[in-house]
Amino acid sequence: MTSHSPQPNGEPSLHFMDAYTHLSTRSSRNSGISQPYGWTETYSGFKKPGDHLATRIDFVMLAAAGKQGKGGWDVSRFGVIDNWIEGGVDNWKGRWSDHRLVRATLRRTD
Repeated sequence: MTSHSPQPNGEPSLHFMDAYTHLSTRSSRNSGISQPYGWTETYSGFKKPGDHLATRIDFVMLAAAGKQGKGGWDVSRFGVIDNWIEGGVDNWKGRWSDHRLVRATLRRTD
């Protein structure tokens, strides 16, 4: 994702990459790199498990220089964690949010 407009100081616009897409398309040859885990869809809409929503609306964006993270940063793990709760004090069942938790681990490459 980038803008065609330059920054106010005249420098080219910043470029951002989606952490999920970046990690899922990278070679598995690199040590410490794993495929994304958990759900692909981040929006649950408070639906019960099994009610599938093919909607990805939450992202972790990383400033990029070409196909690499800018400033020596790179994505090493990415996951989407479900938010369905069962049990507890009153045996309550439900979602605590209509968005699932999005988690990314970044690492220094230099």
